Amino acid sequence: MLKLTPTLQALMLSGLVAISWPAWAEESASSVSANQVDDEADASTSDPRTAGVDGDTFKAILGQARSHDPDLRAEQMRYKGEQEETNIALSALLPQVNVQGRFSRQDSDNIYTDQDSQYYDPDKPRSSGKLNETYYQASIQQTLFDWAKFKDLDRADAYVAAAEARLKGAEQELTYRASQAYLKVLFQSQQVYLNNNKLESLQLKLAQAQRQNQLGVGDQLNLLEVQARRDLARADLLQAKSDLSDAKTELRKITGQDVQVPERWVKAGYLIEPQRVDSNLDEWLNMAKQGFEYRQAQQMVREAKEQASVQWAGHYPTLSLSLSYSDRHSEDDLNERTDKTAALQLALPIYQGGRTQAQTRRAEAQMQAQMAKSDKALADARQKIRLSFSRLGSLGERLEALRQSRQSSERYLIAAERGLKLNLRSQVEVLDARTQLVDTQLKFAEALNNYLTADLDLHYQTGDLTANHVGYYDQLFQDAAAKLKHAVSAENPDISI
Repeated sequence: MLKLTPTLQALMLSGLVAISWPAWAEESASSVSANQVDDEADASTSDPRTAGVDGDTFKAILGQARSHDPDLRAEQMRYKGEQEETNIALSALLPQVNVQGRFSRQDSDNIYTDQDSQYYDPDKPRSSGKLNETYYQASIQQTLFDWAKFKDLDRADAYVAAAEARLKGAEQELTYRASQAYLKVLFQSQQVYLNNNKLESLQLKLAQAQRQNQLGVGDQLNLLEVQARRDLARADLLQAKSDLSDAKTELRKITGQDVQVPERWVKAGYLIEPQRVDSNLDEWLNMAKQGFEYRQAQQMVREAKEQASVQWAGHYPTLSLSLSYSDRHSEDDLNERTDKTAALQLALPIYQGGRTQAQTRRAEAQMQAQMAKSDKALADARQKIRLSFSRLGSLGERLEALRQSRQSSERYLIAAERGLKLNLRSQVEVLDARTQLVDTQLKFAEALNNYLTADLDLHYQTGDLTANHVGYYDQLFQDAAAKLKHAVSAENPDISI
């Protein structure tokens, strides 16, 4: 009788589950609803439903990325600095208070120091030619009307809003990069696991073919064919391991930590049945304006409009009020003075060489350029939404077809196993059935990765890729792991998955 490794036993038992409990399988197939995802996302990162995961969840990866990613930290510090733009613009409208003082020592020759002059008086300090003098002044200046400064405050508000949009866009982009990288790690981990199972099956099949050949009942051509398939499976496994190493390295660059992939998630990946997209394309296209790239472009348009208004306001007159008090103390009583001044200053720009108009035209041209960029960002987002939506539809159908193919392969494997027990089938046929099942699971893993990546793209382009949605991926894998654990425990309590 053929001896099975624990991994192959688990693989076979998962096939038995699909046949023995069809009603239970159909119930478990439905994915979490959107409301369940939202409720789950509102909870803390340590979700009790994923508390038993033996590795990193998507939410955990996202938390690591947010605390490590240098690009996000740079954007956060940039935003912190750009927030001061409003205070800088506001300062031009607030009173400007200045206090200054001066001490001077004067050494001069004049009519007061000329002994032959009638103004010379040796009893006067000024006739010595050396005088000490102190001067103090306090002044306040307040803008009463300067339309350019008022509009510059609006420009600063738009500038800060654009900076905030950039920060939120950076956070969204990091969520996308981290989730995409972790999906790739999970996919490559499944490739390693399944290719290893396939190699084990082909190793057993090759051993059986060699035994038959030694007994003189085998086919040399069949032996060579099995050996070639075994060698190819080994090459595929090595490639999968290399790709997994690359994917982990890429993810570590984002999180700063080595990832711990949940083993149960890897083994149960082929049991995942994601929720199909139920909205129509027009609804998703209408959400394109919620995408962070478009929203950032819109804020840039607003800033450019306000900048054009600032330049145009250079045509208007300005009015300001100034108050000052000064006090001069000197050893020469003729230089002693105290001044109190109040002044209204009106400035009316008549001609400045065409500078104001040139600056206005430049600002308007820049505004038009930003509007064109905004239109392009919206068009690009809608194009990506169309592609992602189309891919989700076709990949969803492919996943369903592969799920049915897997169930057929599982039934074929079970039938071959029963035939072997009744001496109606050979061990080679059983191994062929198992290899066929693994091939189907490999195709399913690839289609699933492409489907979840398309789902990631769709929510990213619509500005809806938040921690709430990332929690949905956690639940998909965790539900599949629970499904496999329940199946194996029911079939054989001694096998631990």
